[in-house]
Amino acid sequence: RFWWISPLASLGMGSFMAIKGLWAVPWLMEVEHTTRASAAHHLFAMNGVIMLGYVALGLLGTTLARRGIEARHLSYYLNLVQAQEEAVQSGRQEDALRVFREEWQNCQVIPESILESGNEDMLLRWVELVDSYYDVRGAYTEALAFLTRAEEVVKDNAPLLGRVLLEKGYALLWLGEAHPARENVLQGLTLIPETQKRWRARGLNSLGFASNVLGEFDRALTEWQEALALARETNYTIYEAHITGNLGINETE
Repeated sequence: RFWWISPLASLGMGSFMAIKGLWAVPWLMEVEHTTRASAAHHLFAMNGVIMLGYVALGLLGTTLARRGIEARHLSYYLNLVQAQEEAVQSGRQEDALRVFREEWQNCQVIPESILESGNEDMLLRWVELVDSYYDVRGAYTEALAFLTRAEEVVKDNAPLLGRVLLEKGYALLWLGEAHPARENVLQGLTLIPETQKRWRARGLNSLGFASNVLGEFDRALTEWQEALALARETNYTIYEAHITGNLGINETE
């Protein structure tokens, strides 16, 4: 996206620097009737204010984000990842991978920026998109690192902490850690309200997966059936497909 903004930035800053460097002093001396020394002092003050502005933006950026004044690029890339989730759900997996390859360097800023800001609304959106961002690339170790840090950030927000723990359990499953995965999911489900049925379906699906890996097939069948009922009740078609597939795995054991 650099080439989208670089022409405008070059034109704007280039014009400003040209005016300041070539014509500001003559204008101040001939129109405002200042001395050369006074004109130089004006330009020095202007440059000093510009430099202070750059420093202030860097120092205050995180503070402003905590107060809800956020960089637009975060929302843009969150929307981008959400679009890729829809591509995956509709079976256009290659489209999602293509965009991730093109935008990967830019998307890398999202998790760290959100954790630094402590903005729970954005963190919730990101947790909802963890599957799309990490799962599509098989980056489960990276997902686990992010979710472990997110636990500390949201420890006082029980429903959000529950969602983080559910996703952490999912990542642990893919890393072959079935026992800690089950513990995280069970703890997460205790924090998820009964009204959040889609998240409970996700958690029960992961529990079934863990039970199946541990050889507890009857328990896995029960958990998947409960998850399937919730998914159908809330028209959660993507998870209904996942759970139905998992039930097929269980039936072959």
